[in-house]
Order: sequence, then structure tokens, then C-alpha cells
Amino acid sequence: MRIWVYECSDGFTSYTEPLCAALAQHADMDVSLMTVRDNLKISLDIQTLQVLYSYDSQIEKKNTVKWAFNRLWVSLINILKRNHLVRKHKPDILSIQFTIPIIDQFFLPCLKRHCKLIYTAHDVIPPGRSRFWTMKSLNRLYQGMERLIVHSETNKKQLIEMFGVASEKIDVIHHGLDTGYEQLDRSLCRQAVGVDDDTPVILFYGGIREQKGLDDLIRALNGLHCRLVIAGAMPHGESFEKYDTLIRQMDISACKMIGYVSDEQTNSLFQAADIVALPYKYFYSQSGVFMQAIQYGKFILATDVSSFGEYVRKWKLGCLCEPENIESIRSAFVELCQWIRTGVVNKFAEAAREENSWERSAELHIEVFERELKRKNNGKH
Repeated sequence: MRIWVYECSDGFTSYTEPLCAALAQHADMDVSLMTVRDNLKISLDIQTLQVLYSYDSQIEKKNTVKWAFNRLWVSLINILKRNHLVRKHKPDILSIQFTIPIIDQFFLPCLKRHCKLIYTAHDVIPPGRSRFWTMKSLNRLYQGMERLIVHSETNKKQLIEMFGVASEKIDVIHHGLDTGYEQLDRSLCRQAVGVDDDTPVILFYGGIREQKGLDDLIRALNGLHCRLVIAGAMPHGESFEKYDTLIRQMDISACKMIGYVSDEQTNSLFQAADIVALPYKYFYSQSGVFMQAIQYGKFILATDVSSFGEYVRKWKLGCLCEPENIESIRSAFVELCQWIRTGVVNKFAEAAREENSWERSAELHIEVFERELKRKNNGKH
């Protein structure tokens, strides 16, 4: 079976690369990642089609027209190149991981005659407003696919209720995770974020968007004994100043790493942490950071949005709280600190890692791919 995994930028490589590597471990699977030229985020030995163009990172977002035109133009060129290559080489499966709905709603369905189209809706509704998607374009894209993959039953329900997608058209496959990591001296990891005692370390990790609720977390920690570690980049062209101001006003002890965070730093930060915080205001997907918290066996503080509640309840991963409710977030943190002080151990942690591994994800993807090819072949006779 020949599988092409498509991403229109390197923004999803942290997902597509390990998925491709896990798929390629199976016999008779010829897997290629179609991605941008000179994708520096690829570190594994996988087969790639690095034929797409990258966005111009030198353009400031504040120059709105120029920034938007560059992204729309590059996306269109990449989509046309992808369609040309698919028509020419006819892979069995085109697994779409990331595209621009406002454009691809017209181009992607045209490939149905050449391969099976399977779209992974990482975000049933993308976070934040954008010129690159509308509810209408998302609906047209979803309706034009032969199969849709989401990461949780909650996301499946959202697709059905918000877009009218037939339940039998949707498969649920978890966001994969690595089951191991390079173990470091935890005391040194904690010292690196300014802690040399048993002060609870709460980690807010990943891209810093308003919808992720960092402001709510900062307010909730006011007056509590902890070390808040913030590690991640702001959206292009936006400033961290409003959060800095709030941290000063709330008198929070904080370690800030604003910008790119390397894999080595990420490994150290997660080992330093006691709690990983995901205080999202709203969400329509699954979080890679959430899965990393499972990988490292950390307690999770998460608002009960999207799939967070589904996972936390099943695997006893931590405490849930109400979105945009400062007291609820505060109470969840206090409860988790009590767990830490009394030595609570999650006996389901290992099972959660194994069931959500990349290897298991690849097995479930292959089941979907084989089922679709069988349906296609049966349709010919």
C-alpha cells in the first residue's frame, strides 16, 4: 500500500514525522511525507517528498495584506503541485494532515478519482479567527472527504453536531505519543527553572494563544506557593507584555521562556514539572502538550473542554476545572498539590502511555486505510 501524508507547512511535522515512522514499520507500507523543502524539523529516517514551498517568515504579521497574500499564494501553489503529483503517481491513500480550507475546499475533492482521501481534523474548528477558514469552507472540506479522522469521541460528536457529518464516516484515532524519554537528573532540571526545594512546579507549555487561558491560570495562582514555568512562542507579531503585566500584578513566581523551545529544553522542563496546565477557554481538538504530559507521567490540570475530560476521567490523569472560572482552576491546583504531598501515584499511567503510543496509532490508521481500499476495490466489481 502506498501512502502519502500531506502537510502544507512544517507546522505539523512533530505529528506527521512520528506517524510516518510508525506506519513505515509495517510490512508492505510504502509511506512518504509530502512537506516543505528543507524541512529542518525532520530528524527521523523517513521517506519524504520535500517539494512544497515555505511561507516567507520575514514578513511581519502587522503588514496584514502582504502577510496574508504570501500565505494564500504559497498555499495555492503547494496545493496545485500536490494535485499534479497525486494525478501523476496515484498513491493508494492521501492522508491530509494540514491544509488551508478556504482554498482546498475547491481542490482537494478533485482528487477522489485518483486516490482515497482521508482527512485528519486535528482541529474540528481551528483556534482563533483567520482569513484561511470559514465555517462554510470547513463544512465543504469535511463533506468532500471519504473518511475523517479525529482524536476523541468528543471531537467526533462535534463533527456530527456542528457540520452534520455522518457518524459512520468518522474514525477516532488518538494523538500519538512517545512512550519513553531521555531521563535526566530531576534536581538539576528543577534548578534550571529556579527551584531547589519541594516547591510545586506548574508548567504551561506550547504556543501562547489567548484561547489557551494563560491569563486565567495566572489569576488563579495569585497567593499560592508555586513556581509557574511558561515556555512557548507568541503568535507572530504579538507581544507577551500583557501577561508580564499580569504576572507582576498577581505577584507570581515565574520562569519565562518565550520563543522557540528546543527538544532538549522540552525534555528538561517536563521532568522538572509536577503539574502540566491546560486551562483552555474553549477547544475543538486534542493537544500534543496533553499527550506529552501523559508521556512524562505528569499530573494534568485541565479545563473540561473538548477531549480533555474524556481522557482525564478514563485514565485518572489529574483534575478538571471549569473554563474561565478562576476559583475552579485554583481549587484544582490546590487538590493536585495535595496529591503530590501525600505521594499519590497514578496506577493507570503506564496503560495510558501504551494505549496512546504512535505504534498503536499507526495500527489504527492502517485499519482505516485497508478498509477504505477494500471498499474501493469492492466497488469496482
